[in-house]
Amino acid sequence: MNGWSFRPDIEGLRAVAILLVVSAHAGLPGLAGGFIGVDVFFVLSGYLITGLLVTEHAATGRIGMLAFYARRFRRLLPALAIMLVVTAWLAWQLMVPGRIPEQAVSGAAASWWLSNLHYAFAQLDYFQPDQASNLYLHTWSLGVEEQFYLVWPAMLSLLLGARAWGLPGLKAALFGLLLLSLLACLWFTQSSSMLAFYLTPLRAWQFAAGALVFLLAPGPRSTVGTPAPTPWSAATVRIPMAGLGLTLVLVAAMLLDEHTPYPGMWALVPTLGTALVLAVAPRRSPTGRLLAAPPMQFLGRISYAWYLWHWPLLVLGSEVFDTERTGVRLGLVLAALPLAWLSLRFVEAPVRSSRLVARYPGATVVASLGLMIALAWMFLAIQSRAMNDSLSWSGAHGEVTSPVIYEMGCDEWYHSDTLRPCFFEGEGEAGATILLVGDSVGLQWFPAFHAIVQSAGWRLIVLTKSACPMVDEEIYYSRIGRDYVECSRWRERVLDNVGTFGADLVVVGSSGGYELDDERWREGSRRVLERLAASVPRVAVLAPTPVLPFHAPECESPRGWLHRLLASPERCSFRLERSRAPNVTRILEEAVRGMGSARVVDLNDAVCPQGSCRARVDGLLTFRDQQHLNGRFAESLSPLLAERLGLRWVETGEVRANE
Repeated sequence: MNGWSFRPDIEGLRAVAILLVVSAHAGLPGLAGGFIGVDVFFVLSGYLITGLLVTEHAATGRIGMLAFYARRFRRLLPALAIMLVVTAWLAWQLMVPGRIPEQAVSGAAASWWLSNLHYAFAQLDYFQPDQASNLYLHTWSLGVEEQFYLVWPAMLSLLLGARAWGLPGLKAALFGLLLLSLLACLWFTQSSSMLAFYLTPLRAWQFAAGALVFLLAPGPRSTVGTPAPTPWSAATVRIPMAGLGLTLVLVAAMLLDEHTPYPGMWALVPTLGTALVLAVAPRRSPTGRLLAAPPMQFLGRISYAWYLWHWPLLVLGSEVFDTERTGVRLGLVLAALPLAWLSLRFVEAPVRSSRLVARYPGATVVASLGLMIALAWMFLAIQSRAMNDSLSWSGAHGEVTSPVIYEMGCDEWYHSDTLRPCFFEGEGEAGATILLVGDSVGLQWFPAFHAIVQSAGWRLIVLTKSACPMVDEEIYYSRIGRDYVECSRWRERVLDNVGTFGADLVVVGSSGGYELDDERWREGSRRVLERLAASVPRVAVLAPTPVLPFHAPECESPRGWLHRLLASPERCSFRLERSRAPNVTRILEEAVRGMGSARVVDLNDAVCPQGSCRARVDGLLTFRDQQHLNGRFAESLSPLLAERLGLRWVETGEVRANE
């Protein structure tokens, strides 16, 4: 590639981008928005590919499509193929059979650079915690880039080849593309954030921004070697603008997080920052010296391979190690560096520099398509084998039981704010009434309450809405990409109507995993409890149970020999004090202080005996996933729950406290 492509700041920007991405994935404090490193890559691709193609057209009068695609395949496919094959084998060794088919489908999509389309239309949210186990989630950005490479040369060739267009027409067309794509991106971020995040047309404005920087800043005919003098060339402009550009990128990484509606307006910040650095080419400035430093140049050269390997190592490492610890996650992404170097040294570089491969672009394209077909066939074969294995897979999954309330339509999740009570009668004439209210973590105790009312002949009423805490605060729900307004309205209806159910006791429960600070937890809970206490004789608040760093049913399931060799004997246990549950319980106790009719009921000493949360207690599977108690285990705690609630049943059926 021509001299302009080897500008030190370009490799330095690649280094910044990959450092931000891996830092965010490693969970480093203050860099949750490091995912914007991908935006930096998009702008760089627009700049570099446009520069390459426009320079080629200026020199030869045409754009060699076949040669371009052959170069892209040589540059990107070999390293991707090695990563896919190795990680597929590791997944077979380390993951439970039930999760392999999903991984295989993602791998097949990745082998054809279609991951972004797969995740977009399968409604798989990049920011959701449940996607952290998707082995090839990171390849969505490779799909966006490859789809850009597929369309961009043809578009440039068409515009540059038309006499009425030329370079001025190309610039105008790119401005129009940038504006239309940006407006569409902003609209879809509000209406369908996953489409805005994943789809290439809605990210095209970032590639167009990079292309326009190449065309407008120093000018395409002067980009080989030293840029021609422009208003951007003066040091008094170049130095502060370069610093501002890099600052914008870093500030975006520090201010954004998984709750930020993205891309949207926020994506303008890293895009503009990257464009500024590219436009001013900061060779003799503090920013330029930082980006040109040898470590940054090395990381820039290795950035593609590091990006490929770091995420699969995090996902596969979570099958063996406790990746809730930031130090463990950091160690895993750093372990990907030597793999990235080996990939660069022995796979990427030899293929890219091969004269034989370069001499026959047509054969290169055909061979590459053949390799992609082989990779997709491999993943489909893995999927078929894993599905057959899953059919005969026994063990902990056969013990998983969920509350029947979800089969009865009691919970409409975010689709409605309507109250849908479910009623359960004990044996004999119903006396006292218990009203159970909360999210899915609160209602994990339903089997225990059902057992209590069955034996006592009482009545149980259930009001539940998943992911909706009994806390009077607005909740942003990242899974739907907006404020969870249905939750607020539903909770208000519960509080307005609680007195109409004739309950003797109201029990509320919520997960402790909501992103609320201590004050919002305390004050929001107190407001809810005060309104409940004004309508019913007694109120009990269930302490939240911990969120585990492992999937309990899968943790004990058989894997390959490599898993048995590497996995720690303690992999299926977790210390209660490391979870948020004890802190949220303390906050709830502060919220009920002074309210004589309300109390907090904590059963975590039974869920996690001696403070150790394990996949199995007294022979029973404790959790049905990472955060919900298994139904049979919850039911086994019904006598203890009744005791902690202070319940006894008298002939009148009245619920009274034990004396």
